[in-house]
Amino acid sequence: GRPEDARLLAEAESLEQQASALRERVLSLRQESVLDTLRMELGKEAGQFSLGRAALLLSKLDNPHLDTVEYEADLAAMGEEIRARLQTQATATPVDALNQFLFSERGFHGSRTDYHNAANSYLDRVIDEREGLPITLAILYLDLAARAGLEGFYGLSLPSLFMVGFGSGESARVIDVFDQGKLRTLEEARLFFLEDLGWELRPSDLKAATPSEILTRMLRNLAGGLDPAESAAQLRRYRDALIAVNPRLQ
Repeated sequence: GRPEDARLLAEAESLEQQASALRERVLSLRQESVLDTLRMELGKEAGQFSLGRAALLLSKLDNPHLDTVEYEADLAAMGEEIRARLQTQATATPVDALNQFLFSERGFHGSRTDYHNAANSYLDRVIDEREGLPITLAILYLDLAARAGLEGFYGLSLPSLFMVGFGSGESARVIDVFDQGKLRTLEEARLFFLEDLGWELRPSDLKAATPSEILTRMLRNLAGGLDPAESAAQLRRYRDALIAVNPRLQ
């Protein structure tokens, strides 16, 4: 009868609400676990820390089922292949070896026709699709350099474009990973930014970016592509991740 129908409907609605609350709780616990792992990663010593692993953890915030171990195995295999090549090809420079492997052979490239696609900001998607933003390609480049045992590479959080630096002083070089690893002297880089982007590079622009600064820029890229009115939960995840990466923001 109708009273029984009403009771059953009320019970069903209550169960649905409980299930929804449980799903949200499970998701929240998973995200907190990811952030705890990220904090532990950032707390490691330089030789143990992996920028690629940290970037994959940011991807996992939006994709809880992401198997970061699988992608880290891909990074390890690529890094080992680059290391082996340099051991057998004594004339190859570290930059040439990385550029040849990533851009000429593996086909990684900057996203020019679909730049603002969120996939370009997730390292796992960049590994799969071989297309990304300057910062995700730079993270891949830097991580593989570290895994191959190469020194002297660092991130450059430049205006509008994230790039990779190599070397020090006035002999340093700037690597444009968005443009197939194009190599520029400091003077050529200054001229490029002034003529193409209207920005006069300052000495502070050319200092090595810390892991926290790199991950912060990555998170801001992700947050910048969202509609705040429709993605409140996602923005909260990025806010919590920013605090994990920069505890001083609390």
